[in-house]
Amino acid sequence: MIYCFGDSWAAGAELKFGQRPFVHWLARELDAEYMNLGKNGSSLGIILHTLISNIGTLTADDLVLVIVPPDTRWYDENKQNGFYSVMAHQRDDYLKFLNSKTTEWFKYHHALFVYSIQKILNDVGCQYMMAHNYGQIDEIKKYGLSIDFDRFLCNNDLTTMLSDSLTKWKNYADHLPPEHRFDATGPPVELFSGKYFEGCQQHPNELGHKHIAELLLEKYHSDKK
Repeated sequence: MIYCFGDSWAAGAELKFGQRPFVHWLARELDAEYMNLGKNGSSLGIILHTLISNIGTLTADDLVLVIVPPDTRWYDENKQNGFYSVMAHQRDDYLKFLNSKTTEWFKYHHALFVYSIQKILNDVGCQYMMAHNYGQIDEIKKYGLSIDFDRFLCNNDLTTMLSDSLTKWKNYADHLPPEHRFDATGPPVELFSGKYFEGCQQHPNELGHKHIAELLLEKYHSDKK
């Protein structure tokens, strides 16, 4: 079984009716069943919570894919909604949460979440691969956690790998001063250029998802050696 966790990139946002995200195409190549637990707008804290909620179903024979979203998405919890993501465009909730926090808060917790996800999957003993949709994931190395960056598809983010643009996007917190963070919903549309984004604004099209599946398949076979 292949399990896929993540945000809108895992869920297949902006795909047209009948089109499939990368986990479908990877599962077809590996002749495996899959469960896509990606959800639009998920923060990494919510993705970790989803993983923990499904930990009882994972076995050492499974393959797990994890898409890592931007570092400044956060999450909250209440009786009505349970755990839920707080995104930058949710201005009032986000500013209330932001308060006086610096970019260090986001980077530090991003590192903790990545470490926790890997620790859980290492304990399960399954094979897994991670990829970040945009941002500089290697910036979390400074915290000294035993994060295995070889588990990531590549040091580059997926947007950079798929786009014709030569511009690299850092995580939100490095780009925007506190008073403007709530205006960010992602990298500028211009960054999503080329055949793998054609017809979409900030997500890959089906051709892009098929290419991601090809990249994951190549790494899967490489890791198995």
